[in-house]
Amino acid sequence: MKLKGIIALCLILIGPVLLAQKDSTAISASVNLKRFMTFYFESIKHRAMENPELALKALEAANRIGDLNQEQLSAIAYEQGKNYVLLQDFDRATRAFELAQSHPDFNAAAQTSLYDIYHQQGADENETIVVQTRSKIDEDYLQYYELLEQGVMDQALMILKNIINAEDLTHETKAQAVEAFAAQSPEKQYQEYFDRLVPKLERTESAPVEVALGRYFLDRLDIEKAQKHGKKAMVYEPNNKDALMLLASAAYASGDYPSGLQHAEMALALYPADPRCYLMAAKGYRYTGVLDLAEMQILSGLEFTLAGSNHYRLLCLEAASLYKDLGREKEAELWLDKAHQ
Repeated sequence: MKLKGIIALCLILIGPVLLAQKDSTAISASVNLKRFMTFYFESIKHRAMENPELALKALEAANRIGDLNQEQLSAIAYEQGKNYVLLQDFDRATRAFELAQSHPDFNAAAQTSLYDIYHQQGADENETIVVQTRSKIDEDYLQYYELLEQGVMDQALMILKNIINAEDLTHETKAQAVEAFAAQSPEKQYQEYFDRLVPKLERTESAPVEVALGRYFLDRLDIEKAQKHGKKAMVYEPNNKDALMLLASAAYASGDYPSGLQHAEMALALYPADPRCYLMAAKGYRYTGVLDLAEMQILSGLEFTLAGSNHYRLLCLEAASLYKDLGREKEAELWLDKAHQ
């Protein structure tokens, strides 16, 4: 939850207490509020320090406080979802984000988080459901995706321009719209139209948007522009995980394996529970010939995945490539079989 939202939550929760009479009910409510805020901010601190287990314990303590209002319950559920994502427990994360939507202030953020989970797992049908739900907030958003699926690029790009200009849509939503366009492999004339929208996107001064633009250009092997947007994302959010992954991928694509590995190692040091970081580090070690460390990263990364998930499949494919490089063909075949299970 963004700092602005946290401050707003504090003001909403504390305001009634300040105005209440000093009777026993008001005193009890004030005590409960203080206890809630103590546990709640403790959970945020632990999540920021990549300690999701401790964060969840603090949230459990907050949840046991009596007479919580719907906003407080939604706040707890939202934070639980964030921590379950860190633990790669996507089933519990999904249920938590669904509960968080019970209060309108958490609706859009929870839906964005659900979309991210489904997007990472390749659950296209569930992504569509989230997009359809979000369309209640913005019809252009749904229509845009429908037009992309139908291949009606001219009209889709006109709506994309509206999405970019909309002030009530989050930067994350705009970034997802860019990535949806990039996934279509549009023809040259549509790429040229999109390129004219890039300056407007850049003015959002948003790390998610810059990362989305970087991925768009990386897909088209425009390494220089991909790196430019990755670096800008890091300016807006130092140590942004997705920006580090983008810069690592761009460096690998250009053949600058040591630089790519450096970014991957930094991401892994900052986010040691994300299997993507292990995957990118493993690639870097394989590219630079340090195959024993590549194997170690693959095996470590698998500990943070669910069998059958997209991350699991990608790590298995990387293992197959590694063992092929090592001349261990039978093991390579076994890992390929695991990837396709």
